Amino acid sequence: ALRATTPSIGPLTWADTRTMALLTYLFTPDADPTLQSAIRQALRTWADEMVAWVSSPINPYRVSLSVYSWASNKAALDNAVLLLVASAVTPQRSYREAALDQLHYVLGRNPLAKSYVIGYGHNSVRHPHNRIMVLHDRLVPGVIVGGPNKDAQDGRAPAGLGPRSYIDATEAYSVNENSIEYNAPLVFVAAFFRTAP
Repeated sequence: ALRATTPSIGPLTWADTRTMALLTYLFTPDADPTLQSAIRQALRTWADEMVAWVSSPINPYRVSLSVYSWASNKAALDNAVLLLVASAVTPQRSYREAALDQLHYVLGRNPLAKSYVIGYGHNSVRHPHNRIMVLHDRLVPGVIVGGPNKDAQDGRAPAGLGPRSYIDATEAYSVNENSIEYNAPLVFVAAFFRTAP
């Protein structure tokens, strides 16, 4: 059984599923209201800190990242998902606006003016690291790639350039691979704003 402790909200990753467990518990009927209240407060605290970073004057692209690692686009969109969950728990316009900023970022409001979603915009990804697309010489619209990665493990993408550590090249797997794990938060966030009042 869960004990009422001080929960903390963190990134949504396959390597650390604590936040998903906390969110599941938050929405579980008949759960301990004291623990649910603590989770709700932790989520609000996380969201307030994220909004402060996104709206900071030193963050002109309003992206939720300060470090650009493997799958940075997924990380930004995962933050958008958490901001939308926070908005559902505590209706705050600033949470929704910061979530929308993450969608804008991956669709082209970034230092490279690059849409990381294949087929969206005039400067979208054209050379993803995807063997099926390469084999058939066809791009699949709507697929998102990992995005800037300061470590550029593939030796092709430029390393150490933060949000500019990206190249649209098939060989650049550390920045241009795709995954259903990357597309899931994109679909969630895009669908939310497509149907949001």
